[in-house]
Amino acid sequence: MPAFVTNDVLVQFLVWACSALGAALIGTVVYLALGVNRKLDLSREKAEEQFAQFGRQLTSVKELLVDDIHKHDVRITRLEEWRKASDGHD
Repeated sequence: MPAFVTNDVLVQFLVWACSALGAALIGTVVYLALGVNRKLDLSREKAEEQFAQFGRQLTSVKELLVDDIHKHDVRITRLEEWRKASDGHD
């Protein structure tokens, strides 16, 4: 071992190197976590938009179904009135 490298210098260097690597690792993890969080926010916004669009489509289908059922109810009512009227004339 060279004369200028003592145990104290070696320990100080190792502490500095571990601190620098630890800080770099923590910085990398924070950077990745922020990127994942940003992607999740974008995904959530897109999902909310698609859910709202599905809700609007479902509402329009419900309105069409209610209108169709109402038309059938009117036809059935007319048929029942016609049947009652024709039974009364027999």
